[in-house]
Amino acid sequence: MNLGFRESCRQRDIDLRCLVNKEADEKILATPGMVPTFTHSIVYNQPKDDLFLFGINYHFAMSFGDELRDTMADALAPGDMVVLHTVTPTHVLGLARWLETAEPDDLRVRVVFRFPPNFRMSGAHAELNAAIYRFAFSLLARSGRDRVRLFADSDPLAACLSELTDMRMDVAPLPIAYFPTARQAPSPDAGPTFLYAGEARMEKGFHLLRDAFSRIAAETPSVRFIVQAANVDPAAVDWPDAVLTRTTFAPGTMEPPAFHAFLGSADAVLVPYDPREYTLRTSHIFAEAIGLGIPVITTAGSWMHREMTKLDREPGLAMAAFTADSLAQAMAVMASQLSDYKAAAATAAPQWRARENFENFVDVILGAEP
Repeated sequence: MNLGFRESCRQRDIDLRCLVNKEADEKILATPGMVPTFTHSIVYNQPKDDLFLFGINYHFAMSFGDELRDTMADALAPGDMVVLHTVTPTHVLGLARWLETAEPDDLRVRVVFRFPPNFRMSGAHAELNAAIYRFAFSLLARSGRDRVRLFADSDPLAACLSELTDMRMDVAPLPIAYFPTARQAPSPDAGPTFLYAGEARMEKGFHLLRDAFSRIAAETPSVRFIVQAANVDPAAVDWPDAVLTRTTFAPGTMEPPAFHAFLGSADAVLVPYDPREYTLRTSHIFAEAIGLGIPVITTAGSWMHREMTKLDREPGLAMAAFTADSLAQAMAVMASQLSDYKAAAATAAPQWRARENFENFVDVILGAEP
């Protein structure tokens, strides 16, 4: 995000200072224009109790506001803009604290939300976090003095957050740059290849892969799997040999050009996410696959499924439930009709890329009126 925004500003001849976490990736810290500023991460751990949730929000917020103040002192000129592109209520509270005294008066602020109030929470904790959002928005409305514009990265998230504030909430395109690569033609005896990428987390359905892969491997002996997860040790994966012999692990992380070529090495990308967690949240891996013309399997009821149905041709299919059986069934259907799904994905890709891309994101954010 930071590097992409920096490149877009460079192309527009816009001066940019990018304030980043002090523990950011070394490549970020070594990039000109990156200013190590912030102490805390974007998200916080699961709340231990109500007091912990409130306390961590308050502590992070005060720190964020003070770090903004200290770094921005005497650094802003009339007409400048501040963009916060991945925001939680801690940032909103800190931003409101800073804006109470921030100058100049015509300073413009753009805030983009990507996480819902119930992010990794449920029950009373989710309700408390929504209350913290309401409180943060009320302070921002007062201190922002009509200088702030709010955005969410999906329609349902914008609708959800709009219930917590009277401030205008718009939708921003997903900030994705696409790097399509030519794909090698598979050998005549090659079977379908399914790819899972991202972190190995319950909400992303990683725990479904073992049983789903076992079932599809028994039904389709030529099937192959690719798994890329930075937090997985391939030597410690307890999967049956019949699955492991068909699985290629790609540990570590990749930058977009290499990652997009990696996605293109598969016939289909698996995004079997928990629809309860991904009703409001987006998936950049899903968006990248769709934009590159790669068929996708996701979960019915998720944001990803709804987005597929909006396209002229659906570039994939949805598993009926968030279970290993449903994932295996969806993989079997796609394997049996792979050429049709590939054709649909190729048709949908230009339509998707025209809407969801980095240049549109920057145009919307920078061009928004007060």
